[in-house]
Amino acid sequence: MAIDKTKVREAYANLSDAEIEELATKEVTSLDEEAIHILIDEIESRNLNPTLIQAIQTQLTGFTMDDVERMKEKVLALPCPECGERGLELTGRLIREVKSFIVVTTYKRITFIACEECGEKRWRQALALSSLLGWWGIPWGLFRTPFTIGALLLDRRKLKEQSEQILNGFVINNMGDLQANLGHESQLLDIVYNQNR
Repeated sequence: MAIDKTKVREAYANLSDAEIEELATKEVTSLDEEAIHILIDEIESRNLNPTLIQAIQTQLTGFTMDDVERMKEKVLALPCPECGERGLELTGRLIREVKSFIVVTTYKRITFIACEECGEKRWRQALALSSLLGWWGIPWGLFRTPFTIGALLLDRRKLKEQSEQILNGFVINNMGDLQANLGHESQLLDIVYNQNR
């Protein structure tokens, strides 16, 4: 089914620059080919960052593990997104937390990219929080808390493999956004920082 190019142009014209960037870096694979051409025209007419067009092309043509490794090296060269220290090796960790209150139990699982010290600090916070606040929900807090604490302890034993998986996954899932912001360290840091939340 063909798209109505006029309506797509109008819709894109009404989007903010930030919304256009979001579309170009995260949603381009869901767009029709004609809509992609209109998006590129809109980026050019607004004089937005030309790396957005490269990000679109990268997402459409795909990327190799060599591309992932190169981008991962750029991410690892950033300062720690938590403490801002430069020259520290960044690692990826899986952070799990459980909190309970009477009949409500919440479980959160996030990937966390930071220097070793900040990663360890965040891991300890998750362990302490889960140990203190996980038990107070009936029945799920009683079941979920030991699982979470056990998983946190097991995760710690396989940090190196886990870090590699988390970093690769982060780069693959954010390749368009990373590509579009390559020359802008502060934006790259924001992408990593937001991942940690």
